[in-house]
Order: sequence, then C-alpha cells, then structure tokens
Amino acid sequence: MLPPQSRSRAALLTSLFAVGCLVFIYFTFTLVDHTRIDQLLDIPSSPYVEIIVPENHETWPYRVYKSSPVRPPNISINTYGGELAEGFLFLTPKGRGRQGVNQTAPFAFDSDGELVFAANATYGTTDFRVQTYRAQQHLTYWQGKSTGSPNPGHGYGVVTFLDSEYEEFNLSVKADINGIEDVDTEKKPGPAPGTIDIHEHDMTDRDTLLVTAYNNTPANLSSMGGPEAGWIADSLFFEIDVATQDIIYRWSPLEHIPLNSSRLPVKSYMGSGTRSAPWDFFHTNSIQAIGSEYFLISSRHTWSIWLIARHTGEVVCEFNGEDGGTFGAVPEGGHFRWQHHARAHNVTDTGFYLSLFDNHAMIQDPDSKRSSGLMFYFALPPQRHQPPKLVKHLKVKGSHVKAPSQGSYQADVGRAKTQVLGYGQMPLTREFGPEGELRMEAQYGYHDYVQSFRAFKQVWHATPKAWGPSLVLEEAGGKGDEERRIRAYVSWNGATDVESWHVFVVQKESGHAANGVRTPKEQASAVEEDGHERFVGKAAKLGFETVFELRVEESECVQVAAVRDGVALKRSEVVCLP
Repeated sequence: MLPPQSRSRAALLTSLFAVGCLVFIYFTFTLVDHTRIDQLLDIPSSPYVEIIVPENHETWPYRVYKSSPVRPPNISINTYGGELAEGFLFLTPKGRGRQGVNQTAPFAFDSDGELVFAANATYGTTDFRVQTYRAQQHLTYWQGKSTGSPNPGHGYGVVTFLDSEYEEFNLSVKADINGIEDVDTEKKPGPAPGTIDIHEHDMTDRDTLLVTAYNNTPANLSSMGGPEAGWIADSLFFEIDVATQDIIYRWSPLEHIPLNSSRLPVKSYMGSGTRSAPWDFFHTNSIQAIGSEYFLISSRHTWSIWLIARHTGEVVCEFNGEDGGTFGAVPEGGHFRWQHHARAHNVTDTGFYLSLFDNHAMIQDPDSKRSSGLMFYFALPPQRHQPPKLVKHLKVKGSHVKAPSQGSYQADVGRAKTQVLGYGQMPLTREFGPEGELRMEAQYGYHDYVQSFRAFKQVWHATPKAWGPSLVLEEAGGKGDEERRIRAYVSWNGATDVESWHVFVVQKESGHAANGVRTPKEQASAVEEDGHERFVGKAAKLGFETVFELRVEESECVQVAAVRDGVALKRSEVVCLP
C-alpha cells in the first residue's frame, strides 16, 4: 500500500493526464485544419438512383437526380468475366429522328453505368473522346447540325476542346464550303455554327487536327448514269493548326479518286446527283496521319482504305474490302463493306496492323450481314504475293446486330489490351478480350431508335474550375422539438476523383429581411458571410449523386466539401431549409 504522499502524487498525475487528453481533443477538433485531417466521424451514404421508364416504346429509360438537371440514359451493362480496361465509357446518344433518348449530350460513364460527366452542348454532338493537345489531355467532341433527307449523312459544326478543368474553346475551319446553308431549314432554323463535318476530328502529334468537311460542287456524272450537269458532295479533309486555326493541308477525293471506284449508286437514299441532293461518291469517315509523309483514309462508299502521300495527294496503295488491292487478295473471313474508323497500329518498316469497324450493312444493300470488328496485318513493302492476314474478327455467337451506319473500333485498350466496338447506328458497345472473347456489353437505347457515332473507353482525370458541388436538402421526417432529420443529395458534374464529402453545419444568421422573414436563399447567403461552421463528419462519395441523412437543429444550414486524398477541393454553397 502506497504512503499518503505517494497516493496524492499519483492522483495528481492522473488528473493532469486527463486534463491533457481533454486539451488534445479540444485542439484536434477545433484548431486543426479540417481539410487535411482524416476524420473519425463517418456518415452512412449511398448512391441515389431514380430511373424513369417512359410509357412509350421509343424513349429508353433514363436517370434523374435531385442536385442536377442532367438526364442520362440508364445504361444496361452485362459483364462476362475477364479484366476490363480502366477508364470511362464516352458516348453521344442521340435519337434517330424520334424521341429515343430523353436528353442528348456527350456523356461519360463509369464501369457500373454511373454518370461521371455530361457536357453542356448547344447542338447535336458526335465523337466524344480524350485527346492530347500541347502535351495535356483534353476532351473533344463535334457539335453542330446534321443534314437530313434528301442528302443525309454529314453535317456542319465546330470541334469543342475541354481541358482538365473544363475550360472550353471551339475550333472551326476557315474555308469556303458550299452546302452549309442547307441545314438552315424550318425544322432546324438558324445557321450552323461552323463548317466541320461530323465524321473525323483526330489530333496528330504535331498539335494539328484532321477534320472532314463536305463541299457540294458541280461534276459531270453521265459516265456513272447520272446527269451531265450533276453535283457531288466532295468529302474533303483538312489539317488545321489548333493554336492558330489555320489550314495547313487540304485533300479532295474528287481530285484524286476515279468516280467509278464508288459502290454507291448515283441515285440512292443518300442523294440523286442533283444540286439539292448531291452524290456522295466517296464519303470520307476517318483520317489518320501516318508519320509525316502519309495519311490513311477510310472511304465508306468505295469499301476501301486508302494511303495517300502528303506532298502530292496521290494514292500510294489501296485495300478494298471486296477485291483486295495493292496488298493482294482479302483473306478468308476478312471481306468488309461500308466500313468505319480505320486505324493503323504499330507501324514499322516491315509491317503494320489495321483495325476497322465492318458495318457490312446498308439500307439498300441486299447482301447486308451482321457487323463486326476486323484487324489485319500487312507486310511492307506491299507485294501481291504477301496478302494481308486476318488476326482478329470480333463477333458474338448468336448475335445478328447490323449497323448500317457509323461505328468504331478502339484497339488494345489499357493494360488489359481489350478491344472496344461501338455499333454506331445501334445503341450498343461491346468490349472483347485480346483473344476476341466478349467481356462486357453496354446498351443505352432501343435498337434503331438511338445511335452514338463512336464509342470510346478512356482514362480521364478532371476537376471543374467554373462550378462546384451541387447540394440539395429535403425533409426526411422525424422532426423533434430541437432537431430535424434531413436528407442531403450532392453531386459534382465532371469531378472524377472525389473520394468523400466533408459535411458541415452552419448556424443561421439571426437577422431578418426588410419584410421580416428571410428566404432560404437569403438566409444561406447571410450564413456564408457571417455563419460559424461545425464539422459533423464525412460521407463516402458513391455514384454520380450521393445521398445521406443528418440531424440538425432548426437554426442550422448545411455545406459540403469535396475531398480527395484528405484534401478539400471545393465547397458547395450553404443550403438552408425554411
């Protein structure tokens, strides 16, 4: 047993230790910067999911949110095993002359089908993806007006660039283009925003952009069974210096490709060879720079991939999906027609790979077949006794999906080296493993009612600069004498790396407006200037919109801060309930 003096000393030390603990706790929760501390108070949260299923059989089900006006399609995703590529799915869903989607916009979705970003585009859009400009990642997409009958299949617009803070600029082409006035119709009033066509907007490693543009021009079509005083929709392409928007290269198929190369009749659903409905004999739908000396061009209406020399514009070689060409015969199983999105890969002095989306279907083609992805290997230099080899044929057993227009093939995506097909006219995207096995399927519309020109799976990191998180509060019931239970909904459109939401309650400002009562908005404004905040916990970010519940006093408002790696990025406005 301790003597009295020792017992007193022990009691004093115990008291001092207790006081020290209290001081430590006080300083921890009142003086430490809450933007960097790993908080201990977790608030249960969940993704908010509300799906609207329209009564008609045209409009695909879509999602709605409390804190955002965006209404993306509710993507149906099925997975079949195997590693998927990292990144988001980039789409531009659009109704095909019907109300196929509730909202048209460039959308990015995660692997669970949750919305990540919806761009605010004024016009119709295509070709939404990640590209590099000045060594920095940017989102790019075309927006403008598309042509309809009697000359459908192209458009006039601009290319929009968004950096990792969503700062925006638009690019057009400074060229005299005939036909742009055709989209100023009663159905689509007003001029188009620019002259760039919908089909291609591909960045080069020289910070230039390759774009297509349709120029309607007179031509003698008598040799093809058309009018002598006929018209052609010449599908030009331009190379544009993005910084200056100056044209540094121009190429015209009409100047280099024989008219009889076309597989499209002069008179078809796409025109009649007249001034009001020109013949689209070539239809450039993809362009790629190959080094500094060549361009690779996909021509839908000749069923060919053309390699041309930059300095002369002349054809170097051709690969035709029906007859072969410079490289010899088409390999068995590799025939294609009406193709899209041709891309060369791993180009060396001894050979290269070529991927393309084989539509193999067209409205007026009686031999239409199911669409698929093809990849070939070509030995260099081209010799007819060394024909190309078919190394991948991406198709799904039992599936007979035909995509008469549009489409894309993204090869060797990410670490998993998957292959991503966008089915263009059909609202379907598939991801295949390196050996061609189906690993994922995403549907975002009813077949033939919704389209997305291309589809991409890409990594993207961004934090919006011009806007912050959006917060909405609702009563959740259970109101007591001093506390009320509320439900909070929070989202931040385009913020890709938010991990959690730090939640604060802020004391309402006690003053009154001139009429004696402040509105919630006036009250919130006063709170931001004069209020005192109290940290109440953190809620994990789940889904595009996160929902959680709180108990607050009648005199308190709410504010949230987006957090990444323990650091607060940006706060919402203070929100008060009446």
